[in-house]
Amino acid sequence: MDCPLHDSLLHVHCKGMLLNEERRVFYDTRVDNNDQPLEFSSGEGLVSVPGGLEMCVHLMLPGEIALVTCPPDYAYDKFPRPANVPEGAHVQWEIELLGFEMPKDWTGLNFKSIMDNAEKIRLTAMLRRKI
Repeated sequence: MDCPLHDSLLHVHCKGMLLNEERRVFYDTRVDNNDQPLEFSSGEGLVSVPGGLEMCVHLMLPGEIALVTCPPDYAYDKFPRPANVPEGAHVQWEIELLGFEMPKDWTGLNFKSIMDNAEKIRLTAMLRRKI
């Protein structure tokens, strides 16, 4: 599969900018994350990034850079808002999809293997909620 249409582990660089008269950058993985990409799982019932950012990444190819404008309800009105983003803000994201990993195919695994993998996923989700 060329793009992460299905739920996947996504690796992106992104820069978020407020769409106001200042057009201030409020987050940049290259600056704020020491040039380390942002990694997040799409789907799985976990809300780890704003909806507009996640929805757009699903349609991107690795290496592609997209400029995405999100109204408040797809930016931070329905997602925990950083202190430096005002309520009702329109946000523009510059997103670079570095790569993605498809979920594991569990077909043919025995019960113990499935339970071991499920426990790893549960622990990973718990760690992410603490960050």
